[in-house]
Amino acid sequence: MSKYAVITRAVYGPEGRHKAEEMASRLDSIYRTQPGYQRADYLSFDDTTGEFGSVVLFDTRAHAESAFQASQAVREQTTRQLGIMRRGTPERRIVEVLSLR
Repeated sequence: MSKYAVITRAVYGPEGRHKAEEMASRLDSIYRTQPGYQRADYLSFDDTTGEFGSVVLFDTRAHAESAFQASQAVREQTTRQLGIMRRGTPERRIVEVLSLR
């Protein structure tokens, strides 16, 4: 059975770890309440440039899409509240997770 992931990646800039962690915390509280939620991992691609991301797993594409939509308002509000000035356009995608056995 396939799983689906909401993948995000954004550059917060140097010294952006605190803001990225706060964003992750707020989004995590939304994702955990969504149907089909399985787990979330938050990533630090490069601390010096402030590039962070996440992988959030759901049981179906529909649940992943619904959760992504549910998180949008919190993402936008948190961006404003924390004064996040990202570099470039954040990458956000929903992808199928392939399991090799």
